[in-house]
Amino acid sequence: MALAQFFTTFDKRRTVVLEAISDKIGTVLALIASLNEQSTANTTIENAQLRKNAWKNAEKNSTGQSTCMDGDPIRTEKC
Repeated sequence: MALAQFFTTFDKRRTVVLEAISDKIGTVLALIASLNEQSTANTTIENAQLRKNAWKNAEKNSTGQSTCMDGDPIRTEKC
């Protein structure tokens, strides 16, 4: 009888520990998913800004205006 009670108690403890671990893993996975979504959103915004800047530069090229941007680290001449 004592042996059966020992294993029953052991199983209950193991179940509680496994449930706690499962909850923590679920929380970590949710955080990772959230970070991935935020990263994707940031990348989309950055890509949209790059496309917008490219169109602005193309428009300047077609009108004959200067195409260098203020603070451009590659170009050394003044705009």
